[in-house]
Amino acid sequence: MSGITVSGGVGGVGANLDDMSRQAGKLRDLGGLLVDKGIESGRVLLDGDYLESVVLSPITASLVGAKVAVVTGGLALLATETTVIGLFLDGAVIAYRLADSTLAALAEGLANAGTFAAGVFAVPLAIIGAGGALIFTGAAGVDAAVDEAVSAVQAGLAGTAVLLIKNPWLAGDPAALLAELARRTAANFSGDDVAADFTDTMTDAMQDLNELAGDQSWFVDVIANGAPGLLSGLTFPLAALLGPDEAGRLLSSITGGPWPPRSYEEAIQAILGGGQKFGQFDDGTVTMFDPGPPDTATSPTSIADLMHNSGEIDDRDGDGSFARIRIVEAGGEPPHWVVQIPSTQGWATEAGSTPNDVTSDLHAMAGYPTALADAVRQAMAEAGIGATDPVMLEGFSLGGITAGMMAADKSLPFNVTHVVTAGSPIARFPIDPDIQVLALEHSEDPVARLDGRGNPVGSNWTTVQTDAPWLASEDQAPGIAGAHSAERYGMTAQAAATQGDPSFEHFVDSASGFLRPDGTVVDYGAKRP
Repeated sequence: MSGITVSGGVGGVGANLDDMSRQAGKLRDLGGLLVDKGIESGRVLLDGDYLESVVLSPITASLVGAKVAVVTGGLALLATETTVIGLFLDGAVIAYRLADSTLAALAEGLANAGTFAAGVFAVPLAIIGAGGALIFTGAAGVDAAVDEAVSAVQAGLAGTAVLLIKNPWLAGDPAALLAELARRTAANFSGDDVAADFTDTMTDAMQDLNELAGDQSWFVDVIANGAPGLLSGLTFPLAALLGPDEAGRLLSSITGGPWPPRSYEEAIQAILGGGQKFGQFDDGTVTMFDPGPPDTATSPTSIADLMHNSGEIDDRDGDGSFARIRIVEAGGEPPHWVVQIPSTQGWATEAGSTPNDVTSDLHAMAGYPTALADAVRQAMAEAGIGATDPVMLEGFSLGGITAGMMAADKSLPFNVTHVVTAGSPIARFPIDPDIQVLALEHSEDPVARLDGRGNPVGSNWTTVQTDAPWLASEDQAPGIAGAHSAERYGMTAQAAATQGDPSFEHFVDSASGFLRPDGTVVDYGAKRP
């Protein structure tokens, strides 16, 4: 695992900017107070008693007046300085954030331009890619066969030479020697060895590709950020055939939204709408049931424990027929609650019985209510969570997406104070600054990048980033295929806990009421009818 990088939180740039903004406000307030005091001081010179003293004792009055003028002028000068400093601090913060947003907008524009071009040329690029894959596959097969043939001929020659040494009279019968050589070569040629060699070559190639894709996973950010451009590019041939206006009307009628899409959310909505037109991605409703008590579940006492529980609620139900939602009552006064939401278990575009599937992924990323989120709400109500009880929402992958979406929902009738996610693209959710967020992300993990942008860096939002750690049983890097793993995120959480980072430690300290060993664990089941 490469070095861990922690951004945001109380030790991040965003927190410093927030501090600067608060300090600027205090300076402006102080400037106003000093102005008021200066005015109050200056009024002494207009007081009736002072004016009377000017007549009775002009010298004394003039000395007093001079001192009052000095004090008033000093207060005015100090007020001006503090106000100007406050304005400069505010200006610096505004300039930094404006530059940051401008760069983000520029990056989004460039991403859309690039993905539009990729969409336009998607078919020829796909043909070229498929052709290259076929050529490589064929070459690997030929190479394996040639290597085996060479080895078989070498073995045949060696065996025939030994035979000739033992029977020199065979030198007078070249035809017999050639026949013997052919027989021995054929006997040493193994189709199984060719297949094994070919399999090894292809396995090594796929692993190299997996690692390369993991190292270059930034391309997922580009594709996600440029989703509107990609969809427009993919449908460009239709626009060229029918004309932009007619093609736009047709595609808008299919997707149920504006065409071309102008934003990330509109692009996701277009995919959903187009799928629903053909009977896909219909999220539906859920029914709740008791899935039975958890076998070995324990109350989490660390972020790593949360990741372990996330993996367990996914692995516990291997058939993927329903969603298992785990709620831990951690105790305290008021009671603290940990709500653990499962990750994606259904991969078909047609919604099945389990509400934690691709359909839920797309609905959540588009900002739509989901059946899974509704199931979580019902489970929370059934658990008896009070409206003011502190709640931590936690999840891996889709579980984290749902946690982020629910935390950003102002209508949620619960007091969400903490969110923990792993491998979840949640950067686009407008989570309230009063909610503490901890996001774990592996640099090779494509799922964590599907929002197409970096997480906010405010004082309430801590992001831990690192390369995906290797499991003890591995001798190769996990790459892009293996980085998305609750088990690996548990290892990352353990490593982060040893770094002494102030942002991570502040989050853990703030969550201490949820991470207790004496909590009560209850599971809730949810499925579509």
